[in-house]
Amino acid sequence: PQYRVMKRFVETGAVSAIYVWHPDRLYRSLRDLEDLVDMVEEFSLVICTVKAGTIDLATPSGRMVARIIGSAARFEVEHTAERIAHKNRELAAQGLPGPGSHRPIGYEADRVTIKEDEAHAIRVAAQALLDGQSLAHVNRRFHEMLNRPKLTKYLLHFVLTNPRTAGRRLYIPAAERRRGNITGTI
Repeated sequence: PQYRVMKRFVETGAVSAIYVWHPDRLYRSLRDLEDLVDMVEEFSLVICTVKAGTIDLATPSGRMVARIIGSAARFEVEHTAERIAHKNRELAAQGLPGPGSHRPIGYEADRVTIKEDEAHAIRVAAQALLDGQSLAHVNRRFHEMLNRPKLTKYLLHFVLTNPRTAGRRLYIPAAERRRGNITGTI
C-alpha cells in the first residue's frame, strides 16, 4: 500500500527523488522494476539507495544493473520459498508440527503434547454429533466445557474433521492453497 502512495506522490510531482535502503526494498519483481523505469522516464525521477548508491534508470547500463539486482533478489525469494517448502514437507513426513501462529485446539503450546481437557471436549463433541445432536447444540456444549468464547460452528466442524486433531500431519503446498485445494497430503 505504501508503494502505491509513493507512486501517487511521484505522479503529482510532490516527489522527485526516492531514497531506499537497498534496491530490493523498492521493487520485488522485474515487472515492478519496469514500471519504475517508466516512472523515471516520465517524471525525471532520481533513485538513490543507502547500500547500492544511485541507480540511474535513465541509462541502458543503469537499467541493466537494476535488472541484474532484481533478478538476484527474485532468485533469493524463490530459493528461500523452496527451502521453506522442503522443510515443511520434511516435517510433515516425520509427523512433526510445522510452523504456525496458533496452538491447535487439543494440544499444548508445543503442538505435540495432548491438552487433556480440550481433547476430552473434542471427543465428547464428536460423539455427540455421531449420536445425532445438532452442530449448533454441540458447539454450545463444547464451549461450555472449555469455558471459552464460542467458535463458529464452521470452525468446530474444521476442528472435528481436521486430520491434525487426530494427530496426523497435513501438508498443503502453497501453490495448491492458492488454487483453493485444501486436501493436502498426510
